[in-house]
Amino acid sequence: MKDNKDVEEQCYDRLIQIYEKMSAPRVTHSWEPTENCARVHIVVGDSFAGSMKNALRTLGREHSDTFICLRDHFAYGPLWHIHEEEGMLQRQEWLQNHIHPGHDEDRDAIFYSNDQLIQLFDRIPPSASIYVWGANNAHEQSGLRYAIYMLRDHSNKIVVCDAVQAEQQLFHTSPPLQQWYYSGELNTEKLLTILKHSLTHSPIDVEERQRLEQEWLELAEDTGNLRVMQDGKVTTVPVDYYDTYLLQTVEQLHQLQKEVHFIKSARVIGQALSSAQQYVSDCYFEYRLRELIYAGKLEIKGIPRAMRYYSVKKSNT
Repeated sequence: MKDNKDVEEQCYDRLIQIYEKMSAPRVTHSWEPTENCARVHIVVGDSFAGSMKNALRTLGREHSDTFICLRDHFAYGPLWHIHEEEGMLQRQEWLQNHIHPGHDEDRDAIFYSNDQLIQLFDRIPPSASIYVWGANNAHEQSGLRYAIYMLRDHSNKIVVCDAVQAEQQLFHTSPPLQQWYYSGELNTEKLLTILKHSLTHSPIDVEERQRLEQEWLELAEDTGNLRVMQDGKVTTVPVDYYDTYLLQTVEQLHQLQKEVHFIKSARVIGQALSSAQQYVSDCYFEYRLRELIYAGKLEIKGIPRAMRYYSVKKSNT
């Protein structure tokens, strides 16, 4: 920039544009269902929700399409009767005791009470089509069934969509060039095409709705705290299911070192996430990393207030 005045002027103009955009009054848009909406999208997870909203804005559908986001993570923690107050309170207590609160500035904000969820669903006009999105992972498939169950008294047409499957069909030949495990990994540009394509999907029939509702009730009777996808089904596994994998990840990172020394926990978790054959939350991996420390299988350096504050290495014992 110092050597090229033209570049300096272009950068200055761009900085002014950014300043004006940031300082301008923000116009907020409510995505909650309205009496005039044509479609309601129900998604599981904040990341996918943000991408979907951007795509809908780009398509000019922010007034015809509305939104309900289930922000909880359904792959871990108890699901026992969370469609009832007692079950939801038990879930909140488990998360408070096991999942590091530093990951969510406002833990309570991720939970819809059943009354709040019913109120949101009650705003959906009978004429609106409901699109419930869920890719092939335990998190989204559990949330999808939860949503279908909560919609059991609604007569609306319900379309079930899998954004990851649609991406593979629309953009890749077999085998896929990139394997996605979670809808939130897809970029907005691809979602534009996927959203347009979803308008051609047929609603599920009564039998399929009843099957998904019943599968939710079966999930809600289980007392386990971790779920994965096995053979295309949501399956409950022991809470320490990933522990050996995490220890192997630490060992692999040690092999890259000349001498065994502490590794930032964020690096361990990032490596584990990139190699896992399931969609897993970094919050859950950190919970299990801390459990391995408590069990004496890992040594710690630092304070485990958040993953960036401490490091781990394999224990010599």
